[in-house]
Amino acid sequence: MTFTAAQIAALLKGEVIGNGETPLTGFAAADRAQPGDLTFAEKESYFAAAEASAAAAILVSGPFTSATKVIIRVPDARIAAAQVIPLFFPPATFAPGIHPTATVAASAQIDPTAHIGPGCAVGERVQIGARSALLGGNHVAHDSRLGDDVRLFPNVVIYSHTHIGHRTAIHAGTVIGSDGYGYVFDQGRHVKIHQVGNVVIGDDVEIFDRCTDTIIRQVGDIGRMVDEFSAFARMPAPRFTVENPAELLRQAVFAQRVASPGLSVE
Repeated sequence: MTFTAAQIAALLKGEVIGNGETPLTGFAAADRAQPGDLTFAEKESYFAAAEASAAAAILVSGPFTSATKVIIRVPDARIAAAQVIPLFFPPATFAPGIHPTATVAASAQIDPTAHIGPGCAVGERVQIGARSALLGGNHVAHDSRLGDDVRLFPNVVIYSHTHIGHRTAIHAGTVIGSDGYGYVFDQGRHVKIHQVGNVVIGDDVEIFDRCTDTIIRQVGDIGRMVDEFSAFARMPAPRFTVENPAELLRQAVFAQRVASPGLSVE
C-alpha cells in the first residue's frame, strides 16, 4: 500500500518538512531501507544513518533537518513508528466461522464475527467475543471468557474459568491457568492442594510461550504457597523437653571417644 508523506503526517498528527506528495511504500530500519521506504531516527547518530540510507522520508522527534530527505516531525518517533508500521504491514485477518474439524459445545456463545480454526475444542459455557480468532489446535475449557479481538495462536491451552480481556494476543504453545505450586508436607510426603483459583488477564496484553512472569492477576493465596515452600527449606522448629544433664554429657563424651579414639576423656 502506498501513502504520501502528508497522509502519514496527518495520521500521526505530525509536520512534514519537504515534499508532502512524496510516495511512501514501506517501512524499514535505516540499514535495510529501500527507495520509497519510511524510516525513523531518535538520536543524532541514528539520523545520520537514516539520512545516508535509501529511505525516502524519516520520522523524527528532534530538531533535525535534511536537504535530501523528507522529514516527518512527530512528538515521539518510536511511538509514531509503532503506530505506522501496521499501515504498511497490516495484520492477518481471518474469516468468521467455525472450521468443520473444530468441536464446540452447544452451550458455548461464539460471536458471529469470531474465527474458530481447525482442531479447536471449545468447552461448555465458553464465551468468545467479536472478531476473536482461535488459529488452530486451541483448547478453551469450560466457563472461560474471551473478550473482543483476542487472538490465540496455534496450540494455546486455556484452562477452565479463565477470563481474557479485549485485544489480547497469546502466542503459540502457551498454557494459561494450569496448576501452580501448591503442596503441604505431611508425614514424609508432599500432599497436593487442590487449585481452585482462576486466571484473569486484562485488556491489551501479549503473552508468550513459557512465560512465567507476565501475570496478570492470579486469584489465589500466593503468600501461603511461599510460606509453605520456605518451611520445607529451613531447619525444623526446635522441640523443648526435660532432659538429664548427666545423660547428655555421657552421650557427648561417648561421641568424642568414637570420633577420636586417641583422645582421653576423664
